Amino acid sequence: MKKITNYHFREFGAYLLIAVFTYAVLKKVLYFQQFEIDLFTSYLIPEFLINILSYGIPLMEFFAIVLLVFFSKNKFTAGYVFSVVVLLSIYLIVFEITKTEDCGCGRLFAELSFWPHLLFNLIITGLSYFLLSRKPPKTDS
Repeated sequence: MKKITNYHFREFGAYLLIAVFTYAVLKKVLYFQQFEIDLFTSYLIPEFLINILSYGIPLMEFFAIVLLVFFSKNKFTAGYVFSVVVLLSIYLIVFEITKTEDCGCGRLFAELSFWPHLLFNLIITGLSYFLLSRKPPKTDS
């Protein structure tokens, strides 16, 4: 039986992040108008930023997917993905502070209350941080 190593766990983590980002991007793009409305409900976000964020957030997530698919072993990818997840966690907290209906996450977790949603974000943040320490497997030469 093959031993599961940290490297395998990191590979699984990368696939999990790809799945989460893909789902989030698809939900935001398919329900774009609702996503924009959700952004408008926050009084902490200035109106002129709504347009930028409504396109910028899905683009950031899509770029993270591309990096994870094609450059998953790159330190830049791990740093970028970690940064995006941290920003999205801050974004979630901003929506909780403003007490809006939805956080604008593309209805990824529309049924979840704030704390389980934040817990999931923190787990994903930890996973992306874990990917920062990724080292390629040693090869026998």
